[in-house]
Amino acid sequence: RDRLGIVPGPGHAGKINCDGDAIGDVYPRYPVMDLETAICEAVRLRSSQGVVALSGGVDSTLVATLARLPCLAVGLEGSHDLERASRAADLLGLDCTLFTIRTGDVESALVRILGAIPRKSPVDAAIATTQFFIARAAGDRGYDRVLTGQGADELFGGYARYLTTRDIESQLGGDFATLGAQAERDQAVAALHGVLLS
Repeated sequence: RDRLGIVPGPGHAGKINCDGDAIGDVYPRYPVMDLETAICEAVRLRSSQGVVALSGGVDSTLVATLARLPCLAVGLEGSHDLERASRAADLLGLDCTLFTIRTGDVESALVRILGAIPRKSPVDAAIATTQFFIARAAGDRGYDRVLTGQGADELFGGYARYLTTRDIESQLGGDFATLGAQAERDQAVAALHGVLLS
């Protein structure tokens, strides 16, 4: 499994497993590169197939622009996510399909979501619900991989709460430490539709 445990699978993250035994470690050596090059390379390595989850925010719009793959956006009718995704796609010449979620769909989805996610909290359920509908839209269209901008707020200080914190290093460190659990939650929901988030 990959060192960060993003791709779900048997065994511990960062280990090479053979017949149930860990026989080695996964510790890739990456070349030193500046941030822009690293972001471009990360998207390039993941954009050979799939679709991009586009919300119209900075994170997903950057991924969509670099990947140049078809995009999907989900939201309730009249939601700002659908409006922003549509506007971003139009401005950048991206192919984006919008999917409207009906409120009745959320209730039935939550039953499946809560059965799949490892940690059950209102925040986890809310985020997993969006991932559920993106993965469902992708899977229904024959895609098995979805590129997202997940984790960028934790990596680059994108949350509004960072503006008022007294200890930005601790806040960022604490949020960064949650990325593994977030990936586990998101992959569990995507797997319900045979999709991998990357």
